[in-house]
Amino acid sequence: MPLAPFAQVDRSAFGWLRSRDHPAGFTLSSGQQPVAQLDWPAVGSSPVALETADGRGSLDRAGFLGPRIVLRGPAVGDGPGPVLAQAEHHVVHLADGSSYRIHRAHLLVPAWKISDSLGAEVAHLEPVADGRRLAAGAVVVATGCADLPGLLPLLVVAWYFLALVWFEDEVAEVFPL
Repeated sequence: MPLAPFAQVDRSAFGWLRSRDHPAGFTLSSGQQPVAQLDWPAVGSSPVALETADGRGSLDRAGFLGPRIVLRGPAVGDGPGPVLAQAEHHVVHLADGSSYRIHRAHLLVPAWKISDSLGAEVAHLEPVADGRRLAAGAVVVATGCADLPGLLPLLVVAWYFLALVWFEDEVAEVFPL
């Protein structure tokens, strides 16, 4: 099924569904309409391919002491240059200068939130496990945030971040210290 343009779908709720296991792949959908795909070329590798109706891009994690995630390419619409979003220390900086924070919803709940620079919730992300494997995720966009210009890059970077955290936890359980 072809990817639907992000502007033409209902942007109040989304689902991430695992589309491949080895290497991993996830599809972001609004209802039955897929809008984005993330595909790892190999387990734990970088960069990760991103595809939307606007084109192809990539997400790459770099740095050891100051790790960051960089989103490049036309896959999330027109932007002033090749880098459209950068996540560093759980903060996403978009090309338009806005900043958002990815953080746990609660200490005892395995859900995550995206909040704006004032602390207002933009989206709630709830990962879904199949055993220890990350199988899917539900995304609920806060009222009034569906038309946020940077919503697609925020959802993509947040899910990439959550998937990396999950994959690292899977490896830690297999190879405990």
